[in-house]
Amino acid sequence: MKYCIRCGKQNPPEARYCISCGYSFNLGSKWSNFNKSNLILLLFLLVFIGALTDYFFMREPGNEKDPVVSKPTAIWTVSKVSTVPAFQGPTKPKPRVRTPLIAVKKQKKHVSKVDSVPSPQTVPGGMVLIPEGTFMMGSPEGTGLPSEQPRHKVHVKAFYMDKYLVTFDEYDDFCHKTARLPLDDLNFGRGSRPAIGMDWAAANDYAKWFGKRLPTEAEYEWAARGGIDTVYFFGNDPAPLGDYAWYNDNSGNKTHPVGEKRPNPYGLYDILGNVDEWCSDWFGIDYYSVSPVEDPQGPDRGTEKVVRGGSWWGSPNFLRVTCRSAAKPEGGYRQNGFRCVKDVQ
Repeated sequence: MKYCIRCGKQNPPEARYCISCGYSFNLGSKWSNFNKSNLILLLFLLVFIGALTDYFFMREPGNEKDPVVSKPTAIWTVSKVSTVPAFQGPTKPKPRVRTPLIAVKKQKKHVSKVDSVPSPQTVPGGMVLIPEGTFMMGSPEGTGLPSEQPRHKVHVKAFYMDKYLVTFDEYDDFCHKTARLPLDDLNFGRGSRPAIGMDWAAANDYAKWFGKRLPTEAEYEWAARGGIDTVYFFGNDPAPLGDYAWYNDNSGNKTHPVGEKRPNPYGLYDILGNVDEWCSDWFGIDYYSVSPVEDPQGPDRGTEKVVRGGSWWGSPNFLRVTCRSAAKPEGGYRQNGFRCVKDVQ
């Protein structure tokens, strides 16, 4: 028997039309063929229409150039009251932020540098950094004074050094704060002129009060050279000396305010001339023959302290960077002053 899909009546197997409603059984066969042959095309059209709808109506504002949009998602969390997951509903997708790969790499490199490289120590005010170095200390054979020989290798660690000589303004303030008697300026003048007339112990006390110290003789010569191995830090000819120092030819037999002449290559003013400068070492006329290479400190004992640099009354010969002089530590001399140094931590 053949059943009509329209009215449900029975028909003979050979019937081409329903005897009750006239429905054509051949039409149903064609519709079945249609479904089999065109179902894939119909599904493709539906998917295509859905994609267009998604493109034009589902994009977020401000992101028109990005066709990829995150769909709303649902978050399942564990309820505080019970262990049954509580549905919290859809959440709005977060805007996508695209960071260029190059920018990310630069950021990581920057962080790595900051984490691994310590910040350089700040140079104390009024001081300059004298770099670590090795040099030949003293004068070559046949030149200079006997106490400047033999020439020998010395290695000095980095340290800070006062850019200027200690002035009367600075030393007077120290005397006021430590209840000391002020120095006599010997009618040279005070203010920004270099302090003079203090003994070695007073200069050493000043340095310690500021957390500093007096330079060793090796440190002084290394700093005065300015990294240059010549008679003066500007060369072997003393002709330009007046541009850098106060000495017997241009001083008028008196001191002058600090910093009026040109500095040496390390930025030190009056490192030659104006006043001789106290050093921490005891003076030993033969010390160079037994001096160690690493940071020599001078003899263990003596009767005189080293002074370096030459002064307002000295000739060009006494302003050579290798010239050594000495003075009784208890004496206060009108040509002697000082500057301080500080260790690099």
